Amino acid sequence: MSQMAVKTEGTPGPTGAPAVVAAVHYQGDRWRLVILANRNGLTLEQAVSLDTAGQVLPVLKQHKVERLVRVAPMRETVARCNPIPAGVNGELASVLALMAEAQLPETIPAHRRTAGGVPEGEGQARAALLIGWKGEAPESLVDEEEIEESWTTPAAALAVLRQGKGQSAVYADPEEGAVSVLAFGPSKSLARVLVEDAPNSTAFVRTVLGVVGETCSAASVAAPQTALSPSGVILAVDSGVIGAVRSIVSGVPDQRSWFEQYGLALGAALAAVSKDPIARSLTALRASAPVRRESPPERVANWLSHRKRAWGVVAASVALLLLGPWVIASARLMVLNAKAVGLGDKNRERLESARRSALYQQLEVSRWPMTKLLADVSAAIPVGVTTDSIRLSTDQGLSVQGSAENAELVNTMQANLNATKLLSNVKLNRVDSGGSGVQFDLTADVVNPHVKAAGLEDYAAKPLAVRLYGEGASNTALPRNTGSSSGGGGGSRESSASRDTRSASRPPERSERGGGGGGNGGGDRGGDRGASRPSEAPSRPAAAAPGEAPPPLTDAEIEKMDRTTAMREWANRRTYPQKNPAIDATTKSRLAEEARKLQEQMNKAGAAR
Repeated sequence: MSQMAVKTEGTPGPTGAPAVVAAVHYQGDRWRLVILANRNGLTLEQAVSLDTAGQVLPVLKQHKVERLVRVAPMRETVARCNPIPAGVNGELASVLALMAEAQLPETIPAHRRTAGGVPEGEGQARAALLIGWKGEAPESLVDEEEIEESWTTPAAALAVLRQGKGQSAVYADPEEGAVSVLAFGPSKSLARVLVEDAPNSTAFVRTVLGVVGETCSAASVAAPQTALSPSGVILAVDSGVIGAVRSIVSGVPDQRSWFEQYGLALGAALAAVSKDPIARSLTALRASAPVRRESPPERVANWLSHRKRAWGVVAASVALLLLGPWVIASARLMVLNAKAVGLGDKNRERLESARRSALYQQLEVSRWPMTKLLADVSAAIPVGVTTDSIRLSTDQGLSVQGSAENAELVNTMQANLNATKLLSNVKLNRVDSGGSGVQFDLTADVVNPHVKAAGLEDYAAKPLAVRLYGEGASNTALPRNTGSSSGGGGGSRESSASRDTRSASRPPERSERGGGGGGNGGGDRGGDRGASRPSEAPSRPAAAAPGEAPPPLTDAEIEKMDRTTAMREWANRRTYPQKNPAIDATTKSRLAEEARKLQEQMNKAGAAR
């Protein structure tokens, strides 16, 4: 494969001509391909000889070719040359088309015949070249969706290559066995295509000489020299043709041998990019009849052109006009009926939802009866359970922290709270057993804060003092069998049963000591119902100043305490660290140890009673 390339850049060429065009001519056993760029003048992009037809498309894509012109086999073409009538200018294309239809053989289809003007030389009349192609349709070399493909004849390519220089031009190929001759005289122009199967090259040259001589003599022009070239073809043109072509196409070499190989392909490419549309028409041949694509309105009009179809359309239109509103209304009714299924149930559900929403909103704005709730919760806590804290809130519910003498009391408390019907989800989050009792954390959700609680203890019928000390005790006086004097004086006191022994007891309002010198003597000034002996009086430790930690207790003092006093002191030592978290570790440890011992004393005193 041989090639020569010259690259240029610029703007596209004249209107109607592609920016990059290629022409291919099958000569002997090689494909002669020429590519021209039509930007700011014509430039030879590439001229290459290819071995196979499959090599053509990659080269075209490499140069972004828009149109490919193929030169038809010379044996399958015809050519006529007639003068253009004087005065024909504006309708020249129509005149040339009529001349081609009238003078070319009828066996040639319309898409394979055309006519165009040829360049004029000095002293030459205006001539029209009529060409036709009557051979088989070969396989396309390109995809016509991307690259346009058209055809021309060797006579047309030779006429454009001539560029109006000289009076004659000849192309002959002994391999193909055909010769094309053009002769342009002052009064007559001739074009001939002759098929001659000569037995050898000498006989072929002799035949070519005879045909060329007869044609040139008839046109009254001098015959050119038609010697067989080393490439095996005859390309005889005037000596000024090469210079004329090189003046309009940059990059063309000044070599007759180059023109013998690529001359016809170059002429076809020049015809495709010519500024004259009459010359470009010489490359308008097609291998097959073009398929006319109708526009949608045209297809509809052609379909309705039949009488039966037209009446059918009219009938359908009238039916649609009359029945269309009824059909649309029926469809809407069906849709509405489908959507209305279960509408009554949905309305009832909507009203129920609205009622519930109103109730929830009312409950959200209502306040809980906190005093009632606290009283109900307190009445559900059994004796023997001490609460450190009770919290009630609308967002967190009920939270109780405290201690109990044993785990059974904790379970009893949980059952009592469940039985109130005020709460739900009553659960123990923590239950820790130790030497001083059972520590617990309890939580619950308040679901019915306004209902009357059920299963509560009646502390009006049986006061707390009776529950703690037995029958005869009250919340304002000690029971009969409990002494109240310490010493001979036997002063009176208020009963400690008035204190809330589940959390903390209050100190007595009055404390008196015996007056006389005798240890067993003394009057009963307080009006107590009975006096106890000094050895039976409970030991009462000194009270701590407000804000100070409870004073230390000895083991002897703790052993002398009754259950009520031990419970009061135990409560003081349990609550003080919670109220004063910043106490030192020593004091905190002392209070915890004393609380443990007081718990044991409470249990011992309760068992002895």
